[in-house]
Amino acid sequence: MSQSKAIRIGVIGCGHIATEQVTKWQGGGKVRVVAGVELNGAQFARFASGFEPGPSRAGSVEELVSENPKSLDAVYIATPHVFHAEQAVAALHAGLDVLLEKPMAFTVEDARMIERAVADTGRTLVVSFNGSLSPGVRAASDAVANGDFGKLRCISGTASENWATLNSGHWKQDPKFSGGGFLLDCGSHLLNVVLDIAGCGLETVSARFAEIGPGIEVAAVLSGKMQNGALVSLVACGNTAPPCVGELVFFFERAVLRVDPWGVRPAMVRQGPDLVETEINCGKERHLIDFFREVCTGRIANPSPASRNVEFARLWAATRKSAEQGGQPVLTKDIEG
Repeated sequence: MSQSKAIRIGVIGCGHIATEQVTKWQGGGKVRVVAGVELNGAQFARFASGFEPGPSRAGSVEELVSENPKSLDAVYIATPHVFHAEQAVAALHAGLDVLLEKPMAFTVEDARMIERAVADTGRTLVVSFNGSLSPGVRAASDAVANGDFGKLRCISGTASENWATLNSGHWKQDPKFSGGGFLLDCGSHLLNVVLDIAGCGLETVSARFAEIGPGIEVAAVLSGKMQNGALVSLVACGNTAPPCVGELVFFFERAVLRVDPWGVRPAMVRQGPDLVETEINCGKERHLIDFFREVCTGRIANPSPASRNVEFARLWAATRKSAEQGGQPVLTKDIEG
């Protein structure tokens, strides 16, 4: 894959998210959509109408690869969560790099399967978490890793949206396809940036859910202890006022850091006795697709790798287990997969 040329991509799952993202990327000349996999013909027609020349349509990942043997660099997977593992593994074994919508997987078993496929094929897989693929979160994560703020003491965070009404009747509220509710969907951005900036997983977790149906949490409270000793407290509410917003606050030995889990707002840090915050310098403006290109061409380390998302899947499984047990603490190391 050349850094100077548009990435030739196949899109697997041509719904709203894919249409929104890929239209933005192609408009900047960063990608060329070669083909798409979409079972709904009308949906594919809506997707394809935004591109010139129009992409061809395939019925599966295997068909996508066989019909475009030398004209694809990568695939972007934006299907319901339950299909991620099978589709990502197939694409990796076909010799393609993968940009995979979050969450990578909602079971540790599926997450491990993807991680093994990355190792076996030597291909690149980047999980499309907006926060980890944003300049602000990357700059904040680098500052923490460099020890600029001292020891991490505590983390607090919130995420909220009118998710329950906004997604009524959508596959996101069918646990067979989604694997969970608001915390696993929008709230996953909180969990991901906690793992990213802290640089480690949770040792223990305790959670309580409010559900709108079996397996569909609409609100959640989560507390726990990181492997580095920091304490965590998170709240996610999906049946409140719009829009989708959130914030994470990291309390360090010598600083307080505020971060947008989606990476939209700048990361701000306070390091003195007054209340003045300063913006962390994140360098040049870059977008999600820019990070993917730079990882694929070896220019930067992967900021959202399969390994961290295995840890994410383990955290999700421990969180759900705790909620099912009435908030009893669960050791993440005891989660098998």
